[in-house]
Amino acid sequence: MSGVMSGVSKTDIGAVSSNAGNSDIEDVNRSNHYGRYKGEPGMRITIAVAISAFVLTVAPAYADEVPANLIGHWALKGACDTASASIHIKGNSLAFGSDQGAAVEFFPGDSPRGNGAIHWSEEGVVDNFEFDSARDVLLHNAEGYGMGGTPEVYTRCAG
Repeated sequence: MSGVMSGVSKTDIGAVSSNAGNSDIEDVNRSNHYGRYKGEPGMRITIAVAISAFVLTVAPAYADEVPANLIGHWALKGACDTASASIHIKGNSLAFGSDQGAAVEFFPGDSPRGNGAIHWSEEGVVDNFEFDSARDVLLHNAEGYGMGGTPEVYTRCAG
């Protein structure tokens, strides 16, 4: 026992327990460092707000289905007959040329212009396809937004 409580005597323990009825000590034990008692409505509200703020900051932004008006065949500079210059969007997948499609998601408010963009579902892939509704084109940002280079412009192919 002496190894566990080194430096603490039975007298010290008795002194602490003899103060158990002291109301000043009880008030200190019941209060937090803001002077409020635990369990007061103010403390519960503070805790609820803190938890809500944490959940909202770590909650992911939810993606939508790729809009129907973006489904189809798109090509660089209108080269619709060239497979290597084409992309195909079907449902929630996007494929370059004749490659196998990969999962994508659409974020409606995402893009510097606020037009929405298609992003790969795979974590860590930064390139995206920003929809420019005024010109009816997809802008491929190969390195992500604002990371250098001019976006590649994909135009809609007929049929």
